[in-house]
Amino acid sequence: MGRSQVKPAVEHGSGSNASNKRKRDAKQSSPAGRATKAAKTSVDGTPASIVNTAAAVLRMHSHKLKAHDEPPVWAEKRAALNDALPYFKAHQGALYTRNLIPKGMLIDQMVGARDHFSSQVIITSCGGGHEFDASVKKMVRTQDQGVEERSVKACYKGLAAEQPVVMIAGAQHKGFPVKPPHYYNVLDNFHITDVWPEKTIEAGQPVIGYMVRLEKVDLSERSWWAPTGATKKDAEEYKVGEFVCPKETCPVCGLESKKIFEQGWTCLNRGCEDFFTFSSKQDIMTLSYSQNFLYERKEFTGAKSLKDLKDSLVPKLPKRKDNEIGSEGKFKQGIVCPRCQGCSRRIHWKNWDCENPGCDFRHIMGLKIVPWAKVEAEHQKFSGKETKENHESVKSYQKIVGKHKFTTYFLPGEEGAYIGSITHIKPSDEVCRRDGGLNSLYENMQRAPLDLQRHGARNASCRIEELTSHFTANYGAPYKFGVVVDTSSGFEDAPQPVLETLSRLTWAGKAAVDSTFEFIEANKIAVAENSIPEEFKPYNEELVLGYFESSKISPHDDGERELGPNVATLSLGSPSIMKFMPKKGVKVGDPPAPAGKIPRIRPAMLHLKLQHGDMVIMHGEKIQKLYLHSVNPEGNHRFALTCRYIRPETLDQRIRATAEKDGKIPDNWNHIRYDGASDRFENQEGREVECPECPDYISKRT
Repeated sequence: MGRSQVKPAVEHGSGSNASNKRKRDAKQSSPAGRATKAAKTSVDGTPASIVNTAAAVLRMHSHKLKAHDEPPVWAEKRAALNDALPYFKAHQGALYTRNLIPKGMLIDQMVGARDHFSSQVIITSCGGGHEFDASVKKMVRTQDQGVEERSVKACYKGLAAEQPVVMIAGAQHKGFPVKPPHYYNVLDNFHITDVWPEKTIEAGQPVIGYMVRLEKVDLSERSWWAPTGATKKDAEEYKVGEFVCPKETCPVCGLESKKIFEQGWTCLNRGCEDFFTFSSKQDIMTLSYSQNFLYERKEFTGAKSLKDLKDSLVPKLPKRKDNEIGSEGKFKQGIVCPRCQGCSRRIHWKNWDCENPGCDFRHIMGLKIVPWAKVEAEHQKFSGKETKENHESVKSYQKIVGKHKFTTYFLPGEEGAYIGSITHIKPSDEVCRRDGGLNSLYENMQRAPLDLQRHGARNASCRIEELTSHFTANYGAPYKFGVVVDTSSGFEDAPQPVLETLSRLTWAGKAAVDSTFEFIEANKIAVAENSIPEEFKPYNEELVLGYFESSKISPHDDGERELGPNVATLSLGSPSIMKFMPKKGVKVGDPPAPAGKIPRIRPAMLHLKLQHGDMVIMHGEKIQKLYLHSVNPEGNHRFALTCRYIRPETLDQRIRATAEKDGKIPDNWNHIRYDGASDRFENQEGREVECPECPDYISKRT
């Protein structure tokens, strides 16, 4: 099962050698390799936590032999493991189940006193029920584990079902038989042979926990993690029937238990009065499993063939069916690189790139242009969906501006006065369907060379980093959107649909501010002092977000100090629901129930059903201070283009000049403005522009 050396990259699915291969410095991807590069931390940007962990792993296993082969699949980041493997989707915890049947299990740094890890057998805790103990600086069990706990029930159910479980070993498992070649290593298919309760001492107290014994399904082939040059005896490789673990019947409860300990037999029936008692006094922390129990082998009687099980360890590369777009939820999953066997997340909008720095494999599976009939079907289904009523304290007013319908909502502050407006602008069908309209803009966005990527959302750059659900690219002045969006370009390099959107949203933002003050004056709305500015500053930044099926933006605010008070968004493609909810502790909306705790995410006070072509303008800084907003798309493919004004005076002097340069509108668009009232693009004299003054898809209508 040896691996061939990495060959020059070919873009999979492109049919030719890649013309734009990524050029990365080749680095060792093993824990040992990373540890030797600790001195380069400040140069290559590797986080200290990863470097320190790698160094600890190197020390832990320095005395061990190398594995005689390589794992079929591996990963350096847990999220890559979870994204790429269908049998292990547990972003937290050690056990992944479907219908409470174990499918995958990870053993890593939480190693119990009697855990066992050999070539054919793994013994470990069923998992669950641990808490962090600051005195010993590790996770410990503080109370007896119940048989009804999910992980215990799953192990018993897996034992009865005789289903294979894929075992994965982390490099911080101190019992790893060899030097771990990578951080996360897929071992093989195992099956559960025994589940039992036993006592241990944790944090100075005796507690009951459940253990599980798993055995490798295929005993005929040497495990890749067997030490190089090891004999069968040294690797603990045995066949069915060579050893048998005897059983004894408990004289108290009448139930059988295996003699699993070298020190003697004990009843393993937790309900028995003699549970875990021995004929002679024993220190339970010195107990060891008997050879018969460790070396006994049980034939796997599951339905799948050994070949099918082996093949299932390495998922095939995704392929799009004729009736699929390529943005369905399953295509946001990761891949296993067919060249280096490493797991990689889907970071890029249009392709998968292997995350192993020493490999430049790329898998391209183009997204189809979304048929307009599909978008219409989504909106037809969405139109009948009901949303909750807006809170009674939210005021709303409407007006028509040309071929657009404006609905402006006012959000209350803590003192009763209103602190900001949300203007929802809906275009007419004609604005969407005409040549050069919003439907054309949506299609052009799909064809544009957008470098949309997912970025670290939680634990960025760490081994347990989680990516954003959506894909982003920034144009104009650089901007940090909760996470660092490092795919940023100036407006000079922006695709034409991005610049068209900037023009449309500039009109919408200015018109929304004007409407806000018309409504304030006409309806004598009480506004908190210095909360809703009358001035509108043209945008100098645009963030493009791409959504696949099931992508979303969790509740957040746009309250960074660099941002101006006005934020505008255009929605293209699938429909979505946008919600505004007060932050925890903010005294607006309904009070919490008596004696109840305020939930982390409070009920929404404003619900907006966003359809293709809709624009939303948030105006007023205090909106971001008092409220969160979230977006949940209801279809398979959506763009959200959001414009803001980045205040240069708040930027570091070193990047201010860059921001001012990148936020400048290029000459071919600087003299063009969109007028939503007449739904046309005009030059500075107010005449409708003609080609070639602007892109050829914005054509003069006859």
